[in-house]
This record gives sequence, structure tokens and C-alpha cells, in this order.
Amino acid sequence: MSSPNEIRVLFDVDIDENLDMATLVEVCRVAVDADTAGRLVAPPRHGVDFGTGRLVFTTGGLDDTIGFRAYDTFPGSRQDQVVAVWDRSAGVLRGVVIGDQLGALRTGAIGGVAVDRLAPPDATTCAVIGTGRQARTQLLACDAVRLLTRVDVFSRSTASRQGFAEAMTAELGVDVRPAPDARSAVSEAEIVLVATTSTEPVLDHRDLRPDAHLNTVGPKFASAHEIDAGTVEGADRIVSDSPQQIAAQGSDHFLAGGASMDRIEHLGDVGQMGHRPGRTVFLSAGLAGTEVLVASALLEAVSPS
Repeated sequence: MSSPNEIRVLFDVDIDENLDMATLVEVCRVAVDADTAGRLVAPPRHGVDFGTGRLVFTTGGLDDTIGFRAYDTFPGSRQDQVVAVWDRSAGVLRGVVIGDQLGALRTGAIGGVAVDRLAPPDATTCAVIGTGRQARTQLLACDAVRLLTRVDVFSRSTASRQGFAEAMTAELGVDVRPAPDARSAVSEAEIVLVATTSTEPVLDHRDLRPDAHLNTVGPKFASAHEIDAGTVEGADRIVSDSPQQIAAQGSDHFLAGGASMDRIEHLGDVGQMGHRPGRTVFLSAGLAGTEVLVASALLEAVSPS
């Protein structure tokens, strides 16, 4: 047991050694449902402009667990992030998590909630577009909520997709195979995870199965987006973890001005309605407060040294 006065500090290596994605998915499920019920404090993120980049803050929490996350957008940034967690009732700072692993895990865990609620319950096939950190955590979360038997992965780099396939096959014990192109990867997949930094669409929605579920994690700006508006417009359901964050983007969002904006459902509401057949798209927006709750769970899981 740590001292009541001790402020814990965790780094990426601590998180990697204590990763339990199923637990983090459950933490985010509780947060998503609390947001729908009006219990989660989750305002849109706030950015402070410094000319060459910004410092961005997200704040929020649930019950007695509150805090903030801060990260920067400066050119050449190492993507360092800090998440601070307070116990509101005790009035103490419980701990700080430093690094970029937590953010990816939080996004992955929310994606897992989306897959669990929107993808066919018996889905076993998955496609991943992208091979970075976000692609890994999306796949980890997907595997935590579905019994996957086959995963096809595509990225622009042959070496990257081969390396990703080998690493994830070993980590998950699932057959993860590199695909020669995006179409080959997604054409038979019941679940499609798009996690890139691309500023232009990386797949053609006509290649998707009519019952496919798609998570999109990457850019969604009017000037830069990893999927096109047609992919969203053709979906039977459009869902986000934070419609309020999308609304705050205004004309900067790639769906701004289109009819799809009025169709976006809250992921918490979907949980009340249950799965419906058809193609679904989940627009990951970054529900504020979830990073604090995930950090709190990690602080609980990691034993003091």
C-alpha cells in the first residue's frame, strides 16, 4: 500500500507491463454510459495557441475521480502527454501518468466499446488499416470484445504491415496477415479499424461489406480526413463517443454542412438500444474525462515500487 501522501508517477514502461485491455474497455464503457446519463464531466477540449503550435487540455471525471490531460501540437513534437488524477472527496492528487501510451490505450478502449455495441455479435473477421500505436490498441480492444479468428492488415509500407502482422499474431494468438492493398484487407471483414495519420481517404466504401462495422480513429478535419464523407453517409448508423466534441469543431469537421451531422448518435444511447443489422460507422472523437478514468485504473493496477 502506498502512503496517503505519496503521489504516484507512471511512465509508458509501467503501463506496458500492467496492460489489461478488457479492464480498460469496461472503464470506458462506464464512462460512456455516465456521459449519456449526465454524470460524466466531459467538456470539449481547450487549446491555447502559441503560434507554431498549441497546448491542448482535456478535463473531466466521474464521481470522485477527476483530473486533466495536456499535450502539445508543436512541429517535431515527441507527443509527450501528462494526465493528472485527483481524488475529489479527499482533496489529494493521486498520481500522474506521463507518456503517449495512455492516450492510445484510452482511444483503443473506447473503440472496443464501439465494436462491442455496433459490430455483429458473432463477428470473427477484422481488417486494420494502419500499423502504428493506435492501430495496435484498436486491435487489442477489438480482440477483447470479440473472438477473432482472422485479421488482415494494410499500410503503405510493406515492412510495417509485415512487422505488425507478426507482432500481433504473437501477442494475440490470432492469424494476422498482411494484405497487398486496402481493398483486399476490408472486402471480407466484418469489423474494420481505420487508424492512420492520412490526410486523404485510405479506403473505398464500396469495398466494405453491407454489414461491416467501421471504427475511424484518425484525422476528421475538413482539410484532412482518413475516410471520405461517402463512407459515413452510406452507413445505416453513425455513432460517436462525443457528439459534443464534434459539434465544437464546427466547420472544421469533415462532415460539417452535410446531413450526416444530424444523424450522429451517442455511443451511450446505442448501449440502451442494442445491436441492429446494417453498416455502422463509429467516429472516435475523444470523450473528455475518459483519459483520467483510464489513468486512475492504471494507478490502481500498478503496484508501488
